[in-house]
Amino acid sequence: MLGLLSKRSEFHVAKPETRLGGFVAYATSRPTARAGAIRQAIGGDYKVEQDFYRRFRLAVDADRRGARNGSAIAAAVANANEHKAARFTALARRWPSVATRWDDCRHTEVERATINIAGLGLTLSPSFAELHPDGLLELVTMCYANKKYSASDIDMVLRVVQRAYEPLHPKATITFVDLPGRRIRTSAGKDLTRHDTRIETDAAGLAYALRNAA
Repeated sequence: MLGLLSKRSEFHVAKPETRLGGFVAYATSRPTARAGAIRQAIGGDYKVEQDFYRRFRLAVDADRRGARNGSAIAAAVANANEHKAARFTALARRWPSVATRWDDCRHTEVERATINIAGLGLTLSPSFAELHPDGLLELVTMCYANKKYSASDIDMVLRVVQRAYEPLHPKATITFVDLPGRRIRTSAGKDLTRHDTRIETDAAGLAYALRNAA
């Protein structure tokens, strides 16, 4: 037990870190909700047992890697339990209007990226990556939850991903897909550096919170 506590203490004090989802939850939460966002970020934020959309997310990944005809997504809907069936069905209905964006593309692999922002270590990878016929690489982050992100919030996420992947893929287009809302925003033609101050302020705040978390 003492050893476990020591490791936890080392995690918080020496190297505060989380995944993209943990940072976004913190950066987009109301001040009164930040305690919950900090708890979500502790330990890297991802917990399989709490991932409501895990099977749908895996189905999208299988679709992009495989037949790309929606059959994997249809199977996820058919096999969803009563608690998830309605949400999965609604998402599946929206998927074709989004997926047509990549009709002429092919799936490609990209490495996981890590970045340190204001003392906060962030690990992230896109939901999937698509290679366009002209060689353009598109890194796609999918959102399946009914979360009402503002345009500024989404552009902030795009900038975090852009900063993480600039050393690896400096010419990549970064894309955020709000599947419930059928919204697609990309980095193309945008100067996202205006979000850097917000990103660094929130990263420093979350890093401080994680260092001092009980």
